[in-house]
Amino acid sequence: MMLFLAATALLVAQLPSTPHGMYCGGNELRFEGDLKGSSVTGAILAPEGVAIPRARVQVQLQGREEILKDFSSDDHGRFHLRGLRTGQYWLGISSAGFNLHYWRLTITRFSGEAKVRVALSLGT
Repeated sequence: MMLFLAATALLVAQLPSTPHGMYCGGNELRFEGDLKGSSVTGAILAPEGVAIPRARVQVQLQGREEILKDFSSDDHGRFHLRGLRTGQYWLGISSAGFNLHYWRLTITRFSGEAKVRVALSLGT
């Protein structure tokens, strides 16, 4: 049991602190915090509060380079993310001219839906 705990602690310590290879329409990565749920819904806005249609939403398993999901929000800037296995992920959202905003996402069973409402910052 102690060996398993030590191996788990070592694996967690080696996970990167930011996503890698996600699309960023601006030039900065903005960490938004932690999310926990069995699924995620969200609304993506510009700084002035208007919806950003077709914003890019990406999901990456922490510690991996591969993008698992890559899709666009709808015409009203809304999205629904379902069907991920239990685990630790990065959720990234961006659009042309806007920075990448990202969350540390924990998918668990039976924990309800996490909700995101983000105003993307302009890239420089």
